[in-house]
Parts: sequence; C-alpha cells; structure tokens
Amino acid sequence: MVPIYIKATNACNLGCEHCYITPKNKSEEHRAITTEQVDIIIEKLKGYYEDEHIRIKWHGGEPLMAGIPLYKHILANHKKKNITHFLQTNLTLI
Repeated sequence: MVPIYIKATNACNLGCEHCYITPKNKSEEHRAITTEQVDIIIEKLKGYYEDEHIRIKWHGGEPLMAGIPLYKHILANHKKKNITHFLQTNLTLI
C-alpha cells in the first residue's frame, strides 16, 4: 500500500493555533489544484505503482475549499479498485 498526500488547496476557513497556515499564508492568493493537474498526477501514480494499492489523502489548507466539483471529477474519473481516496477535513463545510 502506497500512501500519497496531495495538497488540494492552500486555502483554509479556520485559524487553528497548531496549523502551519499562518496569518501571512492566509493573506496570500488562494490556489487550488485543477482537474487537469489531478488527471496528470493520478495517471503518473498509476504508472509508477501499477501493482500496488494507492491511498490518496486529499489535504490542504481545508481541501473542501478546492470545491465539490473537483472531488466529483476525481471520483467519476479515478475511482479504481486499487486506488482509495481519503479527505482530511475540518468538517465545517459539510
């Protein structure tokens, strides 16, 4: 099993003391991964680890701030028996 962490966005809706996203980071432009970037990354991972189970943990900031359409795309196009997706979220946007 291969654990992979992908930072879906640098945006966050909280300001937790323990978090690496500082007030300076929060003032920067928020960016999120695109569906095109996701497709490239996952295709490369499948090529590198074709005989292994890949566990992708979507991380951030708050990964849900990348938008629900991103995750709909991921599950519609990259839900395979040897790929498991996890979402590390603060649950405030669900």
